[in-house]
Amino acid sequence: MKPREIFHLSIRLLGLFFVGFGCFNAPIASQMIMMNQWAFGLFMLIFPFIVARWLLGGGEPIMRIAYPSENPDENAPVSGTATFLALIFAMGLSLMFIRGCAGR
Repeated sequence: MKPREIFHLSIRLLGLFFVGFGCFNAPIASQMIMMNQWAFGLFMLIFPFIVARWLLGGGEPIMRIAYPSENPDENAPVSGTATFLALIFAMGLSLMFIRGCAGR
């Protein structure tokens, strides 16, 4: 396998990790929804599956950053949807980090 294919496979495996993470946190998120913390509970329930779907789809912006091509048509700027997903991903990671640090 070429390094590009190995990296693409690792992105998809990271997507599987997020599926498992979402399934693991589903009972906790449902408890939070029942305790009237519905906004964070829904976020905790839906966010991992959104990220997993994006990563299982190949994570094209990550691939373009890691392996830029010489063809200028393929180096087109990242679309609005991909930028939006990257923003949601960053917000989710920072929220999980803040939530984890507050619990200690």
